Amino acid sequence: MTSLGHRCTLIIFMAAALSAPVLPAAAAALQFHRLFSAQMVLQRDTPFEVYGVGNPGAEVSVVIAGTAVQARVRADGRWQAGFPAFPAGGPFQIDATSEGVTTSVADVLFGDVWLASGQSNMDWKVGGGVLEMEREIAAARTPEIRFFNVSKRLSDVAEVDLTDGIWRVASPGTIGDCSAVAWFFAREIFKETGIPIGIINSAVGGSPVEAWMSPQAMRRFPNPKQEMLDQLNAKYGSWTKHIEENERNIQRLMEQVDTSFEAVAAGVLKPGFDDSGWTAAELLADPPHQNCLRWWRRTLTLTAEQAASPLILSLARPDAMAMVHVNGKQVADVKGKDCRIELPAGAFQAGDNLIAVRLGNYWGVPRFIGNAEDAFLSTADGVFRVSLAGGWKFSDGLEPPLTRWLPMADIPSALFNGMIQPLLGSPIKGVIWYQGESNTGDPAGYAVKFPLLISDWRVHFRQGYFPFNFVQLANFGPVSELPSQDGWPLLREAQAAALQLPDTGMATAIDVGDALDIHPRNKQAVGRRLALQALAGSYGKSIEADGPVYQKQEIRAGGLVIHFDHATGLTTSDGQAPKSFTIAGADRCFHPAHAVIEGKTLRLSSAAVSAPMAARFAFSNSPVVNLVNSAGLPATPFRTDDWSEITTRP
Repeated sequence: MTSLGHRCTLIIFMAAALSAPVLPAAAAALQFHRLFSAQMVLQRDTPFEVYGVGNPGAEVSVVIAGTAVQARVRADGRWQAGFPAFPAGGPFQIDATSEGVTTSVADVLFGDVWLASGQSNMDWKVGGGVLEMEREIAAARTPEIRFFNVSKRLSDVAEVDLTDGIWRVASPGTIGDCSAVAWFFAREIFKETGIPIGIINSAVGGSPVEAWMSPQAMRRFPNPKQEMLDQLNAKYGSWTKHIEENERNIQRLMEQVDTSFEAVAAGVLKPGFDDSGWTAAELLADPPHQNCLRWWRRTLTLTAEQAASPLILSLARPDAMAMVHVNGKQVADVKGKDCRIELPAGAFQAGDNLIAVRLGNYWGVPRFIGNAEDAFLSTADGVFRVSLAGGWKFSDGLEPPLTRWLPMADIPSALFNGMIQPLLGSPIKGVIWYQGESNTGDPAGYAVKFPLLISDWRVHFRQGYFPFNFVQLANFGPVSELPSQDGWPLLREAQAAALQLPDTGMATAIDVGDALDIHPRNKQAVGRRLALQALAGSYGKSIEADGPVYQKQEIRAGGLVIHFDHATGLTTSDGQAPKSFTIAGADRCFHPAHAVIEGKTLRLSSAAVSAPMAARFAFSNSPVVNLVNSAGLPATPFRTDDWSEITTRP
């Protein structure tokens, strides 16, 4: 896993989830599999099974909408009852009766069930911070959309049941805990089809593709973790015991982040506190961290007139959480969104004012994200505005040192065993996938493993070529219009190569990322673009689901002509010339290209390249992309060469 993968998000594998046994089959009363709970969605138009555990040898009668199916509990304590396909609709109730005891699952809908998987950008919740989060939560009133969060679980064996989980109806009170990408995807699908939608979210931050591949698929590859696993098995008997210990450490860390205020007791909120030993830094700097907690302090001098006005205090966006204090009084507790605080007149005083910020992050990177202009104090009308980017001091040493969690989600097959295997008994409509950040260190390996994962999941679900729609990585990292051979552009290329498999679709996110934040907040655009892929590919809608896609190039005197598919209404989103196009000659040295739109093609030229041979577009970590089609969808990054070594000059 790359360092970026480690920084993706906190991985919380609850100790109970890891240690809780599957129901003891030999003595279990009649129970459903945990996936069967009130408010669930079952896949329409597909034969399915209802299943669970009971007393071996007992008869089980299962009834849905007047259709009754008989089953017998096997010697291993498990039973399943096969039903014919049901059309979309409901609500229904599932009644299972055995030995005179009836267990029921109420408010069941038949619709389309989509499995949402990947790493943190798929797991990122609506309540974790999305664009216009408060408005989105308040508007989430769609009872026909339900979601189920699979408990995070690593396992060294193929699990049968889930440790916990319930289905929940989309509402303002629940949607904050739903995958944001999956919610916006489901919302679009329901709006266009009226079919009930179920989302099963099985995603883990920081996880590489190998963790989601079955043991059968991973046998084709060496396991670099095997030596570590052997050592853990020798020490603990099973590496899962080590995970349990690690989880206990994580819980202690989280409790400390939430409850440790030793710095306050030491007087950090008082103007006379001695911070002479603190480190001076820009607020938006990202200095090395030694702790999951960090304090920042800054003094600001205001006139009486300035202090008498209502003011806006902006400190960019904390990567996790920030408690902001002005003159010893807490004025905000910000989590997962921009730190923009409206303060009444009198919150500041004439003369010196102390701003102190307690910055915490469970996964160990206490920092602010944004640009220098995002840190300021101003009046609402902007007549008075002062930058707060500089003049700060910070310290990591005022709170108890909190050890970072030890990431274990990169163990091959561990997440497939624990979080996919238990789902295989229930039909799905398809998969939406957002993952790859943790594999940018090995794009060549990803080009082999990702298509294999898709094919392997289809084999395990035994449903043929179900739709598999995925997100191509968003822009993140150094901004550049010049191409590179870094892992991010090459990983995007590896993702696009998976489109050679049938019934796959790719949502391009190259224009809706955040160069400073690996977790971009515009999940609406990502969910919508995944929905377009599904609507066009799975629901037969006559819509444009793709942005311009490279087709071929022509070498013409002094330039190149690039041909595209999906290029109706080729234009730019900002009215400027197309950006992030480069060309090179035989020297393989790429230069920025002058790009001119000509119908569905693009003419590229550069005074620095007299005999161009190749072009690259948006082939860097965080390119600037403005080329779109009439549907407003961005062009997909591409290159026309296969050169392994290139150079660039501005």
